[in-house]
Amino acid sequence: GGANVFRRIKENIWHGRLDIQPNRKYAIGVDLAKLSDFTVITPIDLHNWQVGTPDRFQQLDYPMIESRIEANWRKYNKGTLRIEKNAMGEAVIDHLISDKGVTNIDPFLTTEATKEAALKNLSILLETDQIKIPDFEPLLKELQTARWERNEKTKKIKMTWPDGYHDDCVMSLSFAVWDLARLPVEKPINPLFIEAQKYREASAQQKTIMRI
Repeated sequence: GGANVFRRIKENIWHGRLDIQPNRKYAIGVDLAKLSDFTVITPIDLHNWQVGTPDRFQQLDYPMIESRIEANWRKYNKGTLRIEKNAMGEAVIDHLISDKGVTNIDPFLTTEATKEAALKNLSILLETDQIKIPDFEPLLKELQTARWERNEKTKKIKMTWPDGYHDDCVMSLSFAVWDLARLPVEKPINPLFIEAQKYREASAQQKTIMRI
């Protein structure tokens, strides 16, 4: 296959659990299951950028999935909940708001471009040692097996996983870290990080246009 996507995985593993305090802020990324996939809910502490152990499950009906999302949202101080709004996501978001009283939802519209931007952003955060990830085997396996592949017809390069592998943990994590602040000035800024910032700004503009 192609080249490895994610670098410095082992160097950025941390061991332990998130210390949930009443005054701390969190973001939560949610990747919803499709057919044989898993639903994954990933929290991150916005003060130290440590990622918590994901809640990963499959073969639950949507009312149960919505209850699990709500429970995690309340557990992590009702932090920003970033959920893919494509396909069944729209209905899940509506139910969370109307039936569960969930607020602070930031819907993520996944297109080929926004998915690539979110994954690039994640790879840069790892490569520049900005985030710390949990020692969670399914996530580590997904990060280790992701590859860049070139389509010879279109000449486009995209991220892929080998047959039989999932990408749910990585997508959930990429949603959780999508809106992290820019690197502190005293740290050297990786040019790729600036490139990812442009994707985020473009996405924010697109959201504004959509709201109008």
